[in-house]
Amino acid sequence: MSVSLYGSGQTILQVVQVVNTSTFTYSGTNSTWFDVTGWSATITPNSTNSKILIIYNGCISGSTSGTYGSFTKIQKNGSDIGVGASRGSATNATVGTNTSGPTYSVLHQATYLDSPATTSATTYKIQAWAESGVGPTVVGGSVNSGNSYNTNTPYIITLLEVSGS
Repeated sequence: MSVSLYGSGQTILQVVQVVNTSTFTYSGTNSTWFDVTGWSATITPNSTNSKILIIYNGCISGSTSGTYGSFTKIQKNGSDIGVGASRGSATNATVGTNTSGPTYSVLHQATYLDSPATTSATTYKIQAWAESGVGPTVVGGSVNSGNSYNTNTPYIITLLEVSGS
């Protein structure tokens, strides 16, 4: 079944959504990109003219000391898409956030329209990067879980195939 977008002449042909309700913990090297298990989805476009609307959101927290920054980016079949242009030593990302305190979770969300020009299965995944002084980085909630102000949140990726025009 397809859904017409009012007044646009375009149709949503299919929707793929992956929702993770458990946390993902990364304990590897800080200040480096890492894959987040379950923050990916695969779609097979019906036409080479189709576009894929990528929508993602999820909370990231880390660092048990110091300030904390985190970034996310979209990858299509292993290559970056939807990231900022290179500038000095800055990190190219889709979303970048910063918080003044450690262990607080920060929402990452973005929407990006891609033109894959293929009818082959295409995988979109979200990678994360964390500036973390000490300790792990958590996707899907707070590093700490001992208080009611700590969070557990889903991290979600949604792919919508939109007919080309």
